[in-house]
Amino acid sequence: MAKQISLSTVKAQLSSFIAKTGSAANAMTTINNSYIEGTQNEWNTPFAASFIDGLVGTFNDYIQQFNSKYQEGVDEFVSGVNTLAESEDADPVPAQTVQQITELSKSWVGQPEDFNIPDDFGSFTESNLTANIENFTSILDEMQTCIDTAVDSGLSGEFCTGLKQALASLKNSATSVAQQYSKEYAAQAVEEDTSIQSIKSAT
Repeated sequence: MAKQISLSTVKAQLSSFIAKTGSAANAMTTINNSYIEGTQNEWNTPFAASFIDGLVGTFNDYIQQFNSKYQEGVDEFVSGVNTLAESEDADPVPAQTVQQITELSKSWVGQPEDFNIPDDFGSFTESNLTANIENFTSILDEMQTCIDTAVDSGLSGEFCTGLKQALASLKNSATSVAQQYSKEYAAQAVEEDTSIQSIKSAT
């Protein structure tokens, strides 16, 4: 079957990709608000603060690596679109500024009194971390599809290779975090919290 070159499709995929960069950034913000900050209302001992700090550090390592390649990759995408546009005697698209992913941060610290002890931190983690990571990775998949569709419609395959690799790397990293900070791991962390054990043994 003959390959169809469609500049309009390629441009549409670029626009869709740019929109999804915002969705990806917002999905990570949701993780920050619902889990990183939300944990304080569920479990706020010094051990809990350390647990969340570890998650923040792990995620931010990946986010920094991704953001360093993000704009460069999109610039390549735009360049590829405009190379195709030039060959078609069509109007180019302007440069695109993408919404980078904001690094996660925790504003609270474990206090020596007034502790919150969670009833089921495993389920809280599943609802507020695991599910949101799955949403984030699904958006990354959609961004990959935008690139693939654009390439299938005439975008030079040489463009976006680095961006696709960065997307795949970020997805793998996010999936790894979800596996590491699982429902079971979170529940076990609460069991290992000596502050909670001391309180329970005194009641």
